Amino acid sequence: MDTQITANAFDLSLDVNGSLNISTVAERMVLWVSVSADLVPSAVITVEPFRISISGIEGFAQFFYTTGADVWGSKIGELNFKLDESNEAFRLPTLSRGGVIQMARIAERVIVFSTHGIDSIRPGGNIESSLYWGREHISNHGLLSAWAFTDTVKDEVWFLDTRRRLICLNSNGFQDINCSMWFTEYDYVLTWDHQWNLLYISGKKEGFVYDPATGSLGRGINGITGITPNNVVVGHDELKPQEFEVTTNWYDLGTRSYKTIRSVEFSINTSQWMEAALDFRHENANEFKTTPWKRVNPSGIAFIPCYGIEFRIKLRSRVVQELHLDNIRTIGTIHGYDFLNAVGWAPNANTGA
Repeated sequence: MDTQITANAFDLSLDVNGSLNISTVAERMVLWVSVSADLVPSAVITVEPFRISISGIEGFAQFFYTTGADVWGSKIGELNFKLDESNEAFRLPTLSRGGVIQMARIAERVIVFSTHGIDSIRPGGNIESSLYWGREHISNHGLLSAWAFTDTVKDEVWFLDTRRRLICLNSNGFQDINCSMWFTEYDYVLTWDHQWNLLYISGKKEGFVYDPATGSLGRGINGITGITPNNVVVGHDELKPQEFEVTTNWYDLGTRSYKTIRSVEFSINTSQWMEAALDFRHENANEFKTTPWKRVNPSGIAFIPCYGIEFRIKLRSRVVQELHLDNIRTIGTIHGYDFLNAVGWAPNANTGA
């Protein structure tokens, strides 16, 4: 069983049975955990000072907690933080400024998330001879908030940093999913759906779903605070069905000249009611504006007159939940077309960064 406990200030008593790989993240609280289990090699992690009583621990677990900007590690297999010549237990100040707000285990490393950066702590040597602990500063950008973070069961964490960039961190390093343009809030909660391997990013007013397998980001439900195999746990607001909506990356269609798009053709496998719109801007430093939504006719064509340099294509439906979109084609005019200007820009050079 893999368990993560995330809690605000309150008293909690928890009994757990079975094989346990438990990660505990808590703000100032009193926590009593009674464990009757075979503990697999793992890390029990806490944030902020608290009192903990654990019984029945066997195996090779190590416990970590923080006090401000310091990280404490226990002796291996013991709830014992006493520093001695064995160097099993340790106290290390972080290399990043600001307080620690989250920690996670990735392989043999403990990743420490502060408000102004991210550090890595890993062991060196061995217990039989000389054990030591090394620190590494791995990012100058800290965690957006304590809840803009979630981990999976495969030594992998997802989080939003202070730039509102979505980051995946695993044993291979950082993967920057640059979709910060969509995130406008600061109080997002990240939740991992273990059944469908989807990442839910929920704010107070907006929500998103990210699929790592396809690299797609879609609109989701706001207010989600947790996911279980059979239930979605939300806040106080009513859970409302979401419209199907997709938006492409931005494109300049292979030239920096101004363009007028007259229509957009979609190769889709549905004849249900669909609508399309265009995001557009006249300079890359400007914010995108959006045209009115236009119906996609039964032939898959939407007539959307629009003038600009860069465009994003949008498609939505109130009745379709899933479809196959094979191709998108735009019909229009390039104003002042210049061949040398066009070949200097690769059509697919932009990645949305």
